[in-house]
Amino acid sequence: MKNYYHATAKLNLRSIRKFGLLTSQRQKNRYGLDYALDYEETYGSVEEGERYKKPLSIHITDSLKMAKEYQQMISEFYGVEAVILRIRLKSDSAIEIFQDPEEPRHSYYCEEVIPPTNISLYLPDHEASLFSTKKRHAHDVDKTSQDKSSLDFSINLS
Repeated sequence: MKNYYHATAKLNLRSIRKFGLLTSQRQKNRYGLDYALDYEETYGSVEEGERYKKPLSIHITDSLKMAKEYQQMISEFYGVEAVILRIRLKSDSAIEIFQDPEEPRHSYYCEEVIPPTNISLYLPDHEASLFSTKKRHAHDVDKTSQDKSSLDFSINLS
């Protein structure tokens, strides 16, 4: 099992819970760091822009530190609460992951929808109370891992 992370605005959680992470949101999600990004302008030329432009995809990382940096950028840039999602993919998963040419270290993208069954909300134990005041029951904890820092979406969407 391989863990990846994805930072997003907390406002996106209801949709993610229902539909998963959608590739169709690339450059369209108003809380995404690539929202309406002009690659040609950002990278200085059409050629460089094309080098970094990705197809419809979902940006993920295998570094929790990097995910926290993205979480902070989203929060500061858009003035909204941001969260980190943990994505679990089995080694034999049909979901294909590609190295990101923009940031080759710890940075990846996926051209397929990542279903909600592969996604949990990452919450370090000391931060869990910030997101939920409900009493946690045994069935609320993601049973795919012994790590109690990822909680099932069912308790954190208020």
